[in-house]
Amino acid sequence: MKKILLCTDGSAFAANIYRYGAWFATRLKAEVDVLCVTDIRSQQAIPTENLSGSIGIDASENLLNRLVELEHEKAKINHQQAKLVLQSAAQTLKAEGINKINLFHKTGFLVDCLEEFEASCDLIVLGKRGETAEFASKHLGVNLERIVRSSHKPCLVTSHQFQPISLLSK
Repeated sequence: MKKILLCTDGSAFAANIYRYGAWFATRLKAEVDVLCVTDIRSQQAIPTENLSGSIGIDASENLLNRLVELEHEKAKINHQQAKLVLQSAAQTLKAEGINKINLFHKTGFLVDCLEEFEASCDLIVLGKRGETAEFASKHLGVNLERIVRSSHKPCLVTSHQFQPISLLSK
């Protein structure tokens, strides 16, 4: 095994993704790619619609300009957040003894970005749930099933608690 892909959003499950990834990477002498995908839907400040008929052309133009500014600010915040998530991942992996780490940030949908990254990896590690884990906490995450179904590589789904894997020998 040469490369392990860790899919993260910085949620409560993320720390265990990094620990499991490090566990495998250490034993298999594998490189680690960490992918953080900012959901494209979060880039939009608020839904826009044509209100020019009801609020007037000047007001509509001012509103549109303000919405563009808000979306630009939201994109900057999302980029900074992803940068912090990736720094945290790198810090945890380094503390676990992993030195071959590649950090990637994309904007879009995780399932769409996966194809590009899974081609060069041998294992995908992702959390049981993500950043919306507090909602419907008894259910699997919204991306999990899509990833597992669309992936051509083995997927390790991590729980909220890390437990070292023990290999049984007979």
